[in-house]
Amino acid sequence: RAGSLALEAAFADDTRQLDLKLDLSEPENGVVANALDIPDRPAIRLQVDGSGPLDDFSADIALAANGDQLVDGSVTISEAGEGLRLMARIDGNLQPLVQPTYADLVQGGTRLAIDATRTGDGGYSIAQVNLQSGVMSLQGTAEITPDLFPTALDLDARLGTDGAEPVTLPIGEGD
Repeated sequence: RAGSLALEAAFADDTRQLDLKLDLSEPENGVVANALDIPDRPAIRLQVDGSGPLDDFSADIALAANGDQLVDGSVTISEAGEGLRLMARIDGNLQPLVQPTYADLVQGGTRLAIDATRTGDGGYSIAQVNLQSGVMSLQGTAEITPDLFPTALDLDARLGTDGAEPVTLPIGEGD
């Protein structure tokens, strides 16, 4: 069975209507599974389906391996004063997609939440970035100027467990 990649994307400047549909499907031992070195090279299906005016856009995201739903989420874009606000919520189980060496980093599920606004002057206000996965967590906020210079940045990154168990990072050689 052959894989397929279908992308339909359209944007109408006069109505600001955005339509986006991505469907990537590949059989076992496909290009994506091999390129990403996914264990057992499962069949992969990635779908993104969204439609709406740019100030009221929403898209659903889904990722499956061998028919098992692993990741799902949504992205919305809405009007925010003179700018646009992007919110994303993506949750899933990445463990089947990573080599055993990296399993602790994604064990127990992965959650990503983003709340960011493109301001009227072209800058960005990131009210929330939150990534929780296995033994990792990252929370942050930022203010970024139109020329992409950060004027405020607050990041809290943690690696570890609540217990006294050491976390071994899968880099370098030895223990």
